Amino acid sequence: MELRRHPLLHLRLLSVAAVLGLALSGIVSPVRAQSLASWTGARADYRVTGPSGVRPELTQVTLSLPGVAIHDGQEHIWFQMEAINRGARQYAIAMLVPSLDFLSGAREAVPVARYILFPPGGQPLEYVRKATGEAMLPRYDFWERLVPRSATPGGIGPALFDEGTLMGRSLTRIDQGMDARSLPIEDAKRLELEPEVLIGTSRDFRDDGTGRRHRSTGGDASEGPDYRYVSFDAENYRSMIDAGMNLFRIRAPHAAWVIEEPVFIVQLDGFEDSPEVLYRSNYFGAVMYMDEPMVRAVGTLMFARTGSASEAATLQIELIRGRIEGSNKYGSRHLDRLLRRAGCDLGPGEILQADYPVWEAMASGAWYELEAGGGGFCHESRIQPERFAELVESALGVRFPSDVVSCVDFHLSLFTGAARWFERPWGVSIYGQTEEEAAEILFPRAYERGATYFWFWTSDGAHHVPFSRQLELTRQLRRYIRENPRGEAEARTALVLPWGYLLDDFAFRPNWKLRKPALWGSEKLSFENRNSEGVRYREVLAAAMREAADLLRAGERFDILFLQPEERARGYARVLRVRETGRVEGR
Repeated sequence: MELRRHPLLHLRLLSVAAVLGLALSGIVSPVRAQSLASWTGARADYRVTGPSGVRPELTQVTLSLPGVAIHDGQEHIWFQMEAINRGARQYAIAMLVPSLDFLSGAREAVPVARYILFPPGGQPLEYVRKATGEAMLPRYDFWERLVPRSATPGGIGPALFDEGTLMGRSLTRIDQGMDARSLPIEDAKRLELEPEVLIGTSRDFRDDGTGRRHRSTGGDASEGPDYRYVSFDAENYRSMIDAGMNLFRIRAPHAAWVIEEPVFIVQLDGFEDSPEVLYRSNYFGAVMYMDEPMVRAVGTLMFARTGSASEAATLQIELIRGRIEGSNKYGSRHLDRLLRRAGCDLGPGEILQADYPVWEAMASGAWYELEAGGGGFCHESRIQPERFAELVESALGVRFPSDVVSCVDFHLSLFTGAARWFERPWGVSIYGQTEEEAAEILFPRAYERGATYFWFWTSDGAHHVPFSRQLELTRQLRRYIRENPRGEAEARTALVLPWGYLLDDFAFRPNWKLRKPALWGSEKLSFENRNSEGVRYREVLAAAMREAADLLRAGERFDILFLQPEERARGYARVLRVRETGRVEGR
């Protein structure tokens, strides 16, 4: 089977008279045959027709253009949409845009200078990308579903359009005028969102602060006592936000505590009472992560009969791809399934959530999970440097640095190599088993290398990171970010292994059923067996780990890649390539 590679204001309102003389140089939009100022005041009401008994329930939509403004030296116009059900406004949006092309039947996206949501209750919310100050739009099918468009491919007139569509429903103009009134945009709360740095924990509960007290009913009894867990309350959320966390899994009853804060929300219930949820730019989706597809497959000996590393990798990618494309709780169609279960109908086609990461224990999984189409990768970084060095020497006969920095940097090299090749975000997480010194430096060093996800695991005995420790490490990371702006993140050296190989502790340690190290948990791929070149797998891996050890001792930043024979590492000044013969090229 062929494997596919995956490359994914200051403003003031101007009077009509003030803008009539503005030049229209450089404007090619078919909708902007005249100055946007001539549209000021336009208002049109539309009757909504479509399937009955579906959410969001709408009977009328009002579109209006209350004023113009100058943004970055260019004329913009305020566009407003009010969604109404039986005379009561359900929600509304306001956008400051340089053209109205998105209303045409051609459905063109346009730049948005400001985006404001008027939710069913509470104050208006303006969504802004913190790093740039630019407007941040909702994540799901905004231009395709959530804003209206003309039913005909041509331009629109002074009364906007006669017939149109919105979320699969038909819009028919029933009234028009030049009496548009501005929604209270000046009352909007500014939410500065930071999608480049997502700090959060895995659950919506915490330990009660009394330590490990009893065994988990679902965990491994050999891990000893578990903690006692309690649900987050409003004060806990406040403390997490104040510490710097900005990604939360929540249940609908807790939404009011966080939904109007500059944080992202993972929520999979309550859609019946949230007609505006997809219009919220801080709605992350229904899936925070896919959980451990590789370690689960290898741990259950799913590849026990595979005869080559590439065969096992191909099967693993097929399995992950099927999981991503499914409607299960870790699938990209899960959000669409939940919305439809709640009675929502947003038009033809599915709403896909494709940009969540895989949360994985196997560090080498970054490569194959991103190749399968994963939206990102986050490692379960149970880093224990001395144990890792001992494991490398025991399995491969290679003396590996046992210091914390070397162990952390080695693992980061696996993630940066995959993320750079497949152009996906990545990150790391801290577990209860993470050595304390490693936990102190893991987040900062990952941030330096360009990480997006900084997560903690909550629950399951020894895996759990106490709530107080999560807050402490979050504050430390935020302090580090304030004092150390990101610099050049890309490595100049690549260490390349054959495609299908693995290079992490799950490969080096004796498989719990085979009782010896093996790639992919396959008897045929045990380290003493030979590959197609007649070389023991152990010798190939040992050559790679010797190179990695030398790079770490020299303090050289590098990426680890797993490439097909015909593929070449790109963008690197130096490439060290380990062949299946055990020979290293590029030294």
